Amino acid sequence: MDFRIRVGIVALLGVVVLAATLPATPAAQQVAPVELDFRDALRWRALGPDRPGRVTAMEGDPLRPGVFYAGVAGAGLWKTTDFGASWAPIFDAPPSGNVTAVALARSAPGVMFAAVNTTDAAAQLFRSDDSGATWTAIVVAGTGTVTRVVIDPINALRLFVSLAPGRGNAGAHDTLMSTDGGRSFVRIARVQGHAALIGVFVDPARPSLLLALDSADAPTPTLRRSTDGGATWLPADERRTLPVFDSGLRHVDIAAGADGRIFLLAASNAGLQLFSSVNAAQTWSAVAAVFPADLAAVETPKLAVTPAGRLLIATGAILASTDGGVSFARVTQVPVGRVDDFVWAHPTMAGVVMLGGDSGTIVTVNDSETWSQPGALAAAAVDRVSVDTAFPYRICADDRVAISCAEARDNGAAGTGWQSLPRRISGPAVADPLDADILVGGDLIRYDRRTGQQQEIKPSGVSATRSAPVAKVFSPDGRTLYVAGDGIWRTTNGGLDWTDISPAIVRPSTTGATARVSAIAVSPIDTRTLWAGLDDGRLLVTRDGGTTWETRDRPVDGLDVAIRGIEPSRFDTSSAYVVWSPDDRDVQVARLLRTRDLGATWVNVGTRIPGARRVNVVREDPFRRGLLFAGTDRSVFISFDDGDAWQPLRLNLPAVPVTDLLLKDADLIAGTGGRGVWRLEDLTPLRQITADVARAAVFLFRPPQTWRVRAGDRAAPGEDTRGATFTYLLGDAVTDSITLEVVDTTTGDLIRRFTSRPGDPASDRSAPPLATTPGLHRVTWDLRYASPTPASLDGETAPPGTAALPGTYQVRLMVDGRNVRQAITIRMDPRVRTSILDLTAQRDLGRAVDAARAAVDAARTAPAPGGTTPPAASRLQSLASLAAHLNQLADILQQADVRPSVRIEAAVEAAIARTAAVLGVDGD
Repeated sequence: MDFRIRVGIVALLGVVVLAATLPATPAAQQVAPVELDFRDALRWRALGPDRPGRVTAMEGDPLRPGVFYAGVAGAGLWKTTDFGASWAPIFDAPPSGNVTAVALARSAPGVMFAAVNTTDAAAQLFRSDDSGATWTAIVVAGTGTVTRVVIDPINALRLFVSLAPGRGNAGAHDTLMSTDGGRSFVRIARVQGHAALIGVFVDPARPSLLLALDSADAPTPTLRRSTDGGATWLPADERRTLPVFDSGLRHVDIAAGADGRIFLLAASNAGLQLFSSVNAAQTWSAVAAVFPADLAAVETPKLAVTPAGRLLIATGAILASTDGGVSFARVTQVPVGRVDDFVWAHPTMAGVVMLGGDSGTIVTVNDSETWSQPGALAAAAVDRVSVDTAFPYRICADDRVAISCAEARDNGAAGTGWQSLPRRISGPAVADPLDADILVGGDLIRYDRRTGQQQEIKPSGVSATRSAPVAKVFSPDGRTLYVAGDGIWRTTNGGLDWTDISPAIVRPSTTGATARVSAIAVSPIDTRTLWAGLDDGRLLVTRDGGTTWETRDRPVDGLDVAIRGIEPSRFDTSSAYVVWSPDDRDVQVARLLRTRDLGATWVNVGTRIPGARRVNVVREDPFRRGLLFAGTDRSVFISFDDGDAWQPLRLNLPAVPVTDLLLKDADLIAGTGGRGVWRLEDLTPLRQITADVARAAVFLFRPPQTWRVRAGDRAAPGEDTRGATFTYLLGDAVTDSITLEVVDTTTGDLIRRFTSRPGDPASDRSAPPLATTPGLHRVTWDLRYASPTPASLDGETAPPGTAALPGTYQVRLMVDGRNVRQAITIRMDPRVRTSILDLTAQRDLGRAVDAARAAVDAARTAPAPGGTTPPAASRLQSLASLAAHLNQLADILQQADVRPSVRIEAAVEAAIARTAAVLGVDGD
């Protein structure tokens, strides 16, 4: 994956105030772009929520117990080796999309195939020979979706692929065969104008027996049968007992039992019908199956047969039959709903069944008595994200099922801390800027997180027969809420009263149907300038708060497509960036358009994003003009020149659709369509990088403002990353050493020292050495003085050094004789009310304990006076006891931002006196 950011002079001279003053650089004088490696400086961090995603394909390994594979919408292919107790992604490399089929070879362990439905409608098939560790792309002629892959159970070189027509195409469904492991294919069957049918069935017990639907020589599809591996085909229904496969047929699935009996399940306008054959599909008999009366119609039911002959059907519920299909009953032991789209039964292990659907996938090993947890496969498909003004700010993620919110703290494992909101709040939600505990979401429900109370605030003009307003936005001052749907309304008192500011939003058609407002935005500069996007592609602009509106015709190929998002410029009221949703009727084009004249003219800058077929969101940086971030069907992209050129900002982010982006302080938050929420922390290098900086031999970026926040008991071991980040750039490899110091600007005292020399006694022994290779690098300071003792001694865990006070500090970077400086400001946690005098008293007492800890540590490792032998055992025991007591006091002092109590002050004084006495006895 590409971690390099290309910084060219042309792309960077037009930023901030230079844009209006610098002339265009002649082409002959342009400086070639510089590639910067950001791997050590910028990293995406997964935040959760720990929710399952929608399963799109799945398969179990019949040769290795406990191994299962599941394709998840937008999240690639996942694997478990412990019957679903834990899952890990194994397939991030292909273009993002849905894994539509998985197949494993029974005769060649490790050989498997996975199909991906990508946004460019090309048929994508991949092969792995090592159980998913590495993959190779396979060319399949034509476009469309690979819906099914079947491997010959004896000959792994022979495989069959079902290919559905492309999106919006009512063409043919083809069944292809390969006899060379996927190097070449021939078509063996075709079905015209029907839904995704069976494709091909290969009998596991008789690999030369194939069944396929074909309509190449008939007006309606017929089931054909081959007994020679696909070379010749004959009708498979000699007695014509199967139903007519006409347009009323939606889906057919076939499964074979261990006794050789073959079952065919047909879903049509008449409902579900079950047939069986005991003579290798020569003739069929209708099974008088009795299904639950209230069973809902499902387009593509799936059929499986267990080794014991139990029939399982996934069709809006999980149905089971133990009498050969005569009667079916719901499997009620399933612990969660919506796992009823797929079913797979182990061919030899009785009781091992896997289910999958909208709520993830679960596995049972005891015939439904107990199941694995769907949350083990955490692949939440987030559609929208939002943040509030609380401290620390909280992130809300809408995964189309429910909204989950979590504090965006810098500690804790991914997926923890998320809480689901009530169902009525589902859908995009926004937090009140003036009261972060108030959320407005769902069908215009005002929700108070403190009390749990919910209040409907829907305007009276909203149609009761249509969906609720889909767009909600607060004005930058936080006093006005705008909602849009059938119209546009405004409230300034929390929804008690509304003002209709809707223009005449009517589709240009003879029906006069009212259009919907799909997106609305308020200018950050002028709150009277509003932008509204319609679901028919038109854009509306008002510059007087909604009194008058100007209509902009569809600038996107004249297509009737909805506007998904609007990003008004933070620097110019006439500029905005608008995202139009893709259209299934044409070849998809990335539609991200830029206007600088209130929509009079447009430029499609989305087509300049490498490889993107769909743009979901765009955000403009609030501090650097021209710095844009775009979320696409592939990843995140960045532009330094207002969208004229783009480059990937994927870094360590999985290959996943990015559905939403938000900028909060120095963080970039991304919602993904299959991997939950991610955060790119500290964007200051991207905001400060210029062509001159990129060419510098040494550069220290100005650190962002940092908050002094304690981790508390919620921090997981090793995961507390709170603190200040320092990013530096090296143009060449360092010949000597690197030193980075944090210095008190008032006293000149050294607070912390980092170095590239391992074991440097003056540096922080708990921090890794500074990197010396060319490129950008980052080091994190935990806002504490250096620890006076090693991280561990004789199995003891020592607390870190004392916390530094709020204030401004100097950061010094010394590289091969060069010295560069920056300032960093540490602000106090706004929730803490302790005075600076009390914090200073706490700091001073902590530093005294640190000095005593350092002295004791030196005595424990120093030789005895007058000789080279270690200290006596009795002395070591006394020093160890003293060190433990001092460490305990240091920990107590750092538990909270409060002035130490009189009792603790007395205990510290006594411990320091005892330290002096113990060390003074031997003349130390």
